[in-house]
Amino acid sequence: MFTRLRPGLVPAVVVTTILAAAFIVPSVGASSPGSASLHSFLRVAYCTGVTLTPAPASPQPAGTQVTLTATSTCPSASPMYQFWARWAGTSTWVSLQAYGTSNTYVWNSTGASPGTENFGVWVKDATSTTTGFDNNMSIPFKVNSPCPGPTSISANPASVAAGVHSTFTGSTTCAHASPLYAFWLRTATSDWFLARAYSATATYDWNSTGAPVGTVYFGLWVKDAQSPTSTFDDNASTTVTVTAPPPPCTVPTVTPVPTTVVHGVGTHVVVTAASTCTNPSPKYQFWLRTTTSDWFVVQTYSTTPTYDWNSTGAPVTTVYIGVWVKDSASTATVDTFNSVAIPVT
Repeated sequence: MFTRLRPGLVPAVVVTTILAAAFIVPSVGASSPGSASLHSFLRVAYCTGVTLTPAPASPQPAGTQVTLTATSTCPSASPMYQFWARWAGTSTWVSLQAYGTSNTYVWNSTGASPGTENFGVWVKDATSTTTGFDNNMSIPFKVNSPCPGPTSISANPASVAAGVHSTFTGSTTCAHASPLYAFWLRTATSDWFLARAYSATATYDWNSTGAPVGTVYFGLWVKDAQSPTSTFDDNASTTVTVTAPPPPCTVPTVTPVPTTVVHGVGTHVVVTAASTCTNPSPKYQFWLRTTTSDWFVVQTYSTTPTYDWNSTGAPVTTVYIGVWVKDSASTATVDTFNSVAIPVT
């Protein structure tokens, strides 16, 4: 549809003959078939130099007003122009502005999807009776995303123990100030879900409490402040590694005094446990077993870190004193534990 006439398609001798004949064809002869063809040929040959210039130039983000200006040199003043478009993803040209003497067309690109649009112009002489064109041309025009980026999202820190906060920061470049940011999240076994809806705030504070150990994925949607889209103009993603939380209490030390006892003497052994927990006043529970018995509780949970064992009746063997520890705010059965061996000789 928008193919230029190419010089050389008509042999030079034929052109010379036709042009020579033009000087002897009377103007009234325009009604005859032969002279009509001649006038058509001359009209096409002399409506030349067609240009189509966009302002501002390609590429531009959607929402930009683009003025298309056509020019051409025709035998008569005030040539006629018709503007066309073939939208991205289509194969059909559509008329934007019918023939008229205006050589400009203003295109409002609001709502245009990123991609390449094609614009064309038909031109014909002011005296032309053709329903088509004397000459034509077309140009591509690239529509950028309103947020061409670069768009990024970063996590600080990028590796956290479950229960620790991580701050996500989005960054982008958009056509207008104050772009909008939406944050998304998914785990290795879940679908994406919206963590925070669009806002002008480029940061998101994530509390990892309850997050499974492993990789958690975070997505960022951005759109221009004036974008009509309900999805995004650009996006990015990153990951955070979630590790198991440290126990709320350190492994306790267990210190018996004395460290050994003599069978039949009935010596008392004071066992002292010590652990550092998240909250003050951790709780301790003491257990005991011999080499031939199972563990059994000898002192239930309390804030007392000591247990007084009376060795009276203990056989010649090894006695083990165990300690369970849990944080004062813990709901677990035990947060950590340790034990010590006391020989009975």
